[in-house]
Amino acid sequence: MRERLCRRRVGERALGLSAVVVLLAALVGAAVTAAPAAADTKPARLTVTAQKKTVKWGAALILNGVLVEDVLPPVALDQKNVQVQRSPNGSDPWTLVDMVTNDSAPYSSGAYTYTEPASRTYHWRMFFAGDAEWAPAIGTVVKVSVKPVLGKPSCPSRVKAKKKFIVKGSLKPRFKAGSKPVKITCQRYVKRSWRTFKTFKAAAANSGAYSKYSVRISIARKGKFRFVATTATTGSYAAAKSAYSRKLTVK
Repeated sequence: MRERLCRRRVGERALGLSAVVVLLAALVGAAVTAAPAAADTKPARLTVTAQKKTVKWGAALILNGVLVEDVLPPVALDQKNVQVQRSPNGSDPWTLVDMVTNDSAPYSSGAYTYTEPASRTYHWRMFFAGDAEWAPAIGTVVKVSVKPVLGKPSCPSRVKAKKKFIVKGSLKPRFKAGSKPVKITCQRYVKRSWRTFKTFKAAAANSGAYSKYSVRISIARKGKFRFVATTATTGSYAAAKSAYSRKLTVK
């Protein structure tokens, strides 16, 4: 009799424990269901443009972003934190440069602006990480090419044929001393037009915080000449061209 009573009590305890487990599982399931999911956030769209696709080194590089709810018609999203990112080749990894925001007053625009002195060619984009209400949005990628600044070549106004002289000018930013990033094109005035006569490679040298280029040449043919400096496109910079030098008379 005592053995049957013990078995009955053990069974009741097991049944009570099972009921508690079932109840806890139900409560946990309800909590998970009630938690907001990422799919519940509203879609956002981020568009990025550059004020200029090509700028000179040191000039203002300006990016304009527009963040909106991705519906028709779009609704501007203001006072959000938007990342500005850049990459040398337009692919991962992207480097965080700055974080920008805006003010909705006096009216909503969704416009976000970033500016900096242009230093080299980069691919740019903006990124909104999202929040409790809005989904993340990756902006369109825009490439901004940066051109070196080439000073107008200087040269004598007159020189004797076959006599050596120097053609030189300024160059920004600083290039490696001894490298030859600049091509000097010599043009000769023939039949009322300027025609390419010869080209030379000019060497870079340090000049304060920047560089200068120069080349020592001679011209055997008599006539009127002028010079122009150029640099080629590289992974870091776009092609650049200087103004024309003054006229050189070779006698």
